[in-house]
Amino acid sequence: MAAPTFVIAGGGKSASFASSHTISVNVGTGDDRTVIVEASTYGGASGSIINSITVGGVALTLSGDESLATELGFAGRFRGGALYGATLPTGTQNIVVTASDGNSRISLAVWVASGTTAVSAATKRAGTSTYTPSVTATATSDQSLVFMGVTSAVVGTHTIAATSPGTLRRDEDGWTRLFAIDNVGVGGSTSSGVTISGGATPVTTGHYWVVSGTTPTAELTGTVTLDDITASGSMASAGASTLSGEFVFDSITVSGAMGSNPVTWTVPALTNWNNGLQASVTVPVVSFLRLSDGVQALVLTNQTTNSLGTLTGTTPMLVAGVDYMAVGWNADGSARFARKVTPT
Repeated sequence: MAAPTFVIAGGGKSASFASSHTISVNVGTGDDRTVIVEASTYGGASGSIINSITVGGVALTLSGDESLATELGFAGRFRGGALYGATLPTGTQNIVVTASDGNSRISLAVWVASGTTAVSAATKRAGTSTYTPSVTATATSDQSLVFMGVTSAVVGTHTIAATSPGTLRRDEDGWTRLFAIDNVGVGGSTSSGVTISGGATPVTTGHYWVVSGTTPTAELTGTVTLDDITASGSMASAGASTLSGEFVFDSITVSGAMGSNPVTWTVPALTNWNNGLQASVTVPVVSFLRLSDGVQALVLTNQTTNSLGTLTGTTPMLVAGVDYMAVGWNADGSARFARKVTPT
């Protein structure tokens, strides 16, 4: 498995009280993308509830609606949304956050990655007033732990940095300050968070998601032996079989013959120019050409006639009942023949 690959992050805020806010973000291409958005509202008696988050008109799966009054101590709400897969639109798209009314200011931060196969449900991180708020989850080396949060940290007074080994993907100056942390491919009990320094200790909260990475191209190494395989009956399917990924075949050696059951071929008795029987004579080259279209089906070397002057043998490379022209010659071409052959 391979960890997700970060693509782009965005963010923004409304200029004033609004019932919705829209930003434009390039969300990439491919069916293996995941988009995660964290949004917050600020103002009013308790803050407007976030009703929906869409990407190009496609709704994200939302977390629960949470109160900033409970978590951070001031009026507002926050909510996260995520979506993975082919239903995501491609390229530059509008990301729209819609609130329950127009009595709050809206902020949002966006995380986008490719090379993903799944995204977990959101888990809320309880508000904390420590300098290093973080989340801890069990993640494997092919997963990314994404922590999207909001904080009461003041721009110009506080500084936000990712807690090692995470990466700060977004630090958005909103009505509540939003951030996006990406902690890729660490494995085990993984922590992802921020370190906030300067000024009074801020309060921080948010959501986290575990995003799974893709399966790379399968590899086969060593020796594979296929021997005595027999197939009978018919092979059919109600629908087309699908193979995804890449198949690489390198240094393959095939010995023996691949084809139908062996057939017997016989070239009639050979004679010289004086009509003398050519018994026990070795013919350097014998070529079999399909009579219907002249395609060369088989070439044999050093074939020896029997006591009756005929050439005969077995091979799986010719087809019983099909007419061929057998053509042979000696080393300098001074002696040659052409005979019709129909294997049995």
